[in-house]
Amino acid sequence: MNKPYIGVTDFTTYEQVLEIRQYIPEGRRLHVGAMISYKTLHGIPTSTGWEKIWLKDRELKMLFARHPKVFNVIHYADYDDKTTLHDLTMVLQAAGQDVEAIQLDMKWPAPSLLSDLKAIAPHIKIIQQIGHTAILESGTTWDRDLAAYEGIADYVLMDCGMGKGIPFSPDYMLELVQTANLYFDEDQIAVAGGLGPETYINLKPVLDKYPRISCDAQGRLRASGSAVDPLDMDRVIAYVKGVASLVGTG
Repeated sequence: MNKPYIGVTDFTTYEQVLEIRQYIPEGRRLHVGAMISYKTLHGIPTSTGWEKIWLKDRELKMLFARHPKVFNVIHYADYDDKTTLHDLTMVLQAAGQDVEAIQLDMKWPAPSLLSDLKAIAPHIKIIQQIGHTAILESGTTWDRDLAAYEGIADYVLMDCGMGKGIPFSPDYMLELVQTANLYFDEDQIAVAGGLGPETYINLKPVLDKYPRISCDAQGRLRASGSAVDPLDMDRVIAYVKGVASLVGTG
């Protein structure tokens, strides 16, 4: 059984993790997220600004440290379908020995890629992002693509915002989670999309029906709303405390 998490993406220091960890309620873990991409992995220039939050290997290893209330997750982005198994092993090596999971921010990667990764790193949890763009491209058959990860992915993340701070509609998210629950247990499902100190309440209708789902937030944890800016810790605290007020314990 997976322990549900409250996610914050783009931590840059372990001191930030210590500051936020104290607000995580019993029965949940703090998802400590940091990002890397195919481009940064291979030294390909990226858009200006990302260098402020995307960490070097040494910084990643210093960020991730094991603790019962923490879930260390490296987010790997590649929307051009270039990734190989070797790339993913390089990502895990960069993240260090204390990384516990990898989130694949990729549009419908081949299920065999996930299976191969699980075969060589069975101790690493796999979170497969199901992004809004991927769902739109698949259309009415998107659930068939989702079903292909059954028994392979440890979590699926239903992500309507994809780091851009776009809030999800609770009714629409409930539909997505209901479909995901056909193939994945409740504690294997996470949701994201514009969550922050003003919008965490969007989770309430979803948590009322699926109390053991997880959540993640990124873009709205900055006052600017831009994911290329550093985290605003006051906003992170307000978001985490808000989600904690909805989930209680359990």
